[in-house]
Amino acid sequence: MIGYEKLTDSELWKLIKQHNEKAFRTLFDRYWSKVFTTAFKYLKDKDACSEIVNDLFLNIWNKKNQLEIASLQAYLTSAARYHVYKKLKTLKKSKLELVENYDHLDDKSENSNPI
Repeated sequence: MIGYEKLTDSELWKLIKQHNEKAFRTLFDRYWSKVFTTAFKYLKDKDACSEIVNDLFLNIWNKKNQLEIASLQAYLTSAARYHVYKKLKTLKKSKLELVENYDHLDDKSENSNPI
Protein backbone atom coordinates (compact mmCIF):
# COMPACT_ATOMS: atom_id res chain seq x y z
CA MET A 1 0.00 0.00 0.00
CA ILE A 2 1.32 3.43 -0.94
CA GLY A 3 1.92 5.99 1.82
CA TYR A 4 0.59 8.91 -0.23
CA GLU A 5 1.43 11.55 2.37
CA LYS A 6 5.14 10.64 1.97
CA LEU A 7 5.10 11.20 -1.80
CA THR A 8 6.50 14.36 -3.33
CA ASP A 9 4.26 16.76 -5.21
CA SER A 10 5.72 15.51 -8.51
CA GLU A 11 4.93 11.91 -7.62
CA LEU A 12 1.40 12.87 -6.59
CA TRP A 13 0.91 14.82 -9.82
CA LYS A 14 1.95 11.80 -11.92
CA LEU A 15 -0.57 9.65 -10.07
CA ILE A 16 -3.28 12.31 -10.38
CA LYS A 17 -2.75 12.40 -14.13
CA GLN A 18 -3.43 8.64 -14.03
CA HIS A 19 -6.80 9.39 -12.37
CA ASN A 20 -5.68 8.35 -8.89
CA GLU A 21 -8.24 9.84 -6.49
CA LYS A 22 -6.23 9.02 -3.35
CA ALA A 23 -3.27 10.99 -4.69
CA PHE A 24 -5.61 13.89 -5.44
CA ARG A 25 -7.08 13.73 -1.93
CA THR A 26 -3.56 13.82 -0.49
CA LEU A 27 -2.74 16.89 -2.59
CA PHE A 28 -6.01 18.49 -1.50
CA ASP A 29 -5.28 17.81 2.17
CA ARG A 30 -1.70 19.01 1.81
CA TYR A 31 -2.51 22.37 0.23
CA TRP A 32 -6.13 23.33 0.93
CA SER A 33 -5.42 25.38 4.07
CA LYS A 34 -2.32 27.01 2.56
CA VAL A 35 -4.24 28.10 -0.54
CA PHE A 36 -7.19 29.23 1.60
CA THR A 37 -4.84 31.33 3.77
CA THR A 38 -3.33 32.92 0.66
CA ALA A 39 -6.78 33.86 -0.65
CA PHE A 40 -8.04 35.04 2.74
CA LYS A 41 -5.04 37.34 3.17
CA TYR A 42 -6.38 39.44 0.30
CA LEU A 43 -10.12 38.85 0.30
CA LYS A 44 -11.07 38.57 4.03
CA ASP A 45 -14.21 36.58 3.14
CA LYS A 46 -14.27 32.96 4.35
CA ASP A 47 -17.11 31.82 2.10
CA ALA A 48 -15.65 33.40 -1.04
CA CYS A 49 -12.21 32.00 -0.24
CA SER A 50 -13.59 28.50 0.32
CA GLU A 51 -15.39 28.70 -3.00
CA ILE A 52 -12.25 29.88 -4.78
CA VAL A 53 -10.09 27.12 -3.30
CA ASN A 54 -12.63 24.36 -3.93
CA ASP A 55 -13.15 25.55 -7.51
CA LEU A 56 -9.41 25.63 -8.03
CA PHE A 57 -8.99 22.01 -6.92
CA LEU A 58 -12.03 20.92 -8.92
CA ASN A 59 -10.52 22.58 -11.98
CA ILE A 60 -7.23 20.75 -11.42
CA TRP A 61 -9.02 17.41 -11.24
CA ASN A 62 -11.20 18.12 -14.28
CA LYS A 63 -8.30 19.40 -16.41
CA LYS A 64 -5.54 17.10 -15.12
CA ASN A 65 -4.91 15.71 -18.60
CA GLN A 66 -4.46 19.17 -20.16
CA LEU A 67 -2.46 20.84 -17.39
CA GLU A 68 1.33 20.79 -17.32
CA ILE A 69 2.33 21.84 -13.81
CA ALA A 70 6.00 21.98 -12.84
CA SER A 71 5.40 23.16 -9.26
CA LEU A 72 2.05 22.44 -7.66
CA GLN A 73 2.65 24.84 -4.79
CA ALA A 74 3.53 27.71 -7.14
CA TYR A 75 0.61 26.89 -9.43
CA LEU A 76 -1.89 26.77 -6.58
CA THR A 77 -0.65 30.00 -5.01
CA SER A 78 -0.65 31.87 -8.32
CA ALA A 79 -4.06 30.54 -9.30
CA ALA A 80 -5.51 31.52 -5.92
CA ARG A 81 -4.18 35.08 -6.24
CA TYR A 82 -5.55 35.32 -9.79
CA HIS A 83 -9.03 34.21 -8.71
CA VAL A 84 -8.94 36.60 -5.75
CA TYR A 85 -8.04 39.40 -8.16
CA LYS A 86 -10.99 38.47 -10.40
CA LYS A 87 -13.31 38.38 -7.37
CA LEU A 88 -12.11 41.77 -6.11
CA LYS A 89 -12.53 43.23 -9.59
CA THR A 90 -16.10 41.89 -9.74
CA LEU A 91 -16.90 43.28 -6.29
CA LYS A 92 -15.49 46.67 -7.23
CA LYS A 93 -17.69 46.83 -10.32
CA SER A 94 -20.84 45.85 -8.46
CA LYS A 95 -20.73 48.32 -5.60
CA LEU A 96 -24.14 49.13 -4.23
CA GLU A 97 -24.98 52.60 -3.09
CA LEU A 98 -27.72 53.56 -0.67
CA VAL A 99 -30.00 56.15 -2.24
CA GLU A 100 -32.17 58.19 0.09
CA ASN A 101 -33.54 60.63 -2.44
CA TYR A 102 -34.53 59.10 -5.77
CA ASP A 103 -35.36 62.52 -7.26
CA HIS A 104 -31.65 63.37 -7.49
CA LEU A 105 -30.58 59.98 -8.80
CA ASP A 106 -30.80 60.99 -12.48
CA ASP A 107 -28.81 64.18 -11.85
CA LYS A 108 -26.07 62.25 -10.10
CA SER A 109 -25.73 59.58 -12.80
CA GLU A 110 -25.55 62.18 -15.60
CA ASN A 111 -22.67 63.99 -13.88
CA SER A 112 -20.68 60.90 -12.93
CA ASN A 113 -17.88 59.44 -14.97
CA PRO A 114 -18.85 55.93 -16.15
CA ILE A 115 -15.24 54.74 -16.17
